[in-house]
Amino acid sequence: MRTLRPAAALLLGVCLLLLSSLAPACAHRPGVPSSPQHLSALIRHVRAEKIRVILLESWSPAEVSEFVARETGARVVVVPQTPGAVKGTEDYISHIDYLVNAVASALAGS
Repeated sequence: MRTLRPAAALLLGVCLLLLSSLAPACAHRPGVPSSPQHLSALIRHVRAEKIRVILLESWSPAEVSEFVARETGARVVVVPQTPGAVKGTEDYISHIDYLVNAVASALAGS
């Protein structure tokens, strides 16, 4: 059983994907690009599970997330890690509100 990061645990069950939770080769070796085989497997997984939103941690490079989104039709949502990382989210409640609204907007297609 894989331990999910807080953002993935918060949003589990609504057709989301946190790339680093499914990319052990990348997550454990920062700076090492994903292999074509790994990207292909990830794209197949996103399509098979009908994942509609890809969560991207705000400090992570966006290239892989954007590529997978283009190939699958999913949307990328950048997830700030702490309250205050985005203007208007200085406290915990406004931070969680921001995350929920960002995901809801992506799922709604806006």
